Amino acid sequence: MQRGHVRLWRKIKDHPYWKEKRIFSRAEAWIDLFMSAAGKDKKVIFRGEDVFLKRGQLIISERNLSEKWGWSRERVRRFIKNCLKNDEIRYHRKDHRITIINIVNYGKYNHLKEYNETTDETTDETMTNKEIIKNKESKNIYVEKWNNFAEENNLSKVQEIKSGSSREKHLKARIKDGMDFDDLLRKVERQPFLLGENKDNWSVTFDWIILPSNYQKIMEEQYKKREPKEVSSWAESRKKMEMEDPF
Repeated sequence: MQRGHVRLWRKIKDHPYWKEKRIFSRAEAWIDLFMSAAGKDKKVIFRGEDVFLKRGQLIISERNLSEKWGWSRERVRRFIKNCLKNDEIRYHRKDHRITIINIVNYGKYNHLKEYNETTDETTDETMTNKEIIKNKESKNIYVEKWNNFAEENNLSKVQEIKSGSSREKHLKARIKDGMDFDDLLRKVERQPFLLGENKDNWSVTFDWIILPSNYQKIMEEQYKKREPKEVSSWAESRKKMEMEDPF
């Protein structure tokens, strides 16, 4: 198989061949999701609400995808479920108003450095997420934000994010997924269970919230419904949470 890149411009969607009414293949559906994702961070208005999309994110709905792809809504649902299972996409937000997904590895297949002035998604960014996270000053921003939050909520602080550590690895992965750290902290604050209001007075740590499965559950506010009785002991809950795998 040949290696390398072939640029696929978004304007291809205006070509008569692409616009031809047909039933999409799974490959076409995947390409459509990829081309519909934000090429750079931007704000859009959706149903009267300002929505901030990170690079690689897009808003989806079963009805819209069903109409575009010529599929039944059930088939769309199965396709999205399969993409989630294979870790090709992840939910960033999913509620009764809106569903936002992240294209996993979007940056791998669509490098910022390959953009130029002819692209309708031109960006002035000169550093990839990989380069940013390696920058000590940038990493210290996350340490500072967390420690300020920890001080206000009586949580454990962190000293640093060492290069090559699992802490850095998970943080890099969440940034790549399009994590908004300020939004993540707001979500934690809205779920008292995570701040010690449980049977064992257990509370989150910096490392815990950036683990993939835990991060996803926090963003979906799954801990809002948790009751203290759901954690039987510190040792048991700690073991369970540390062993969780990504969805």
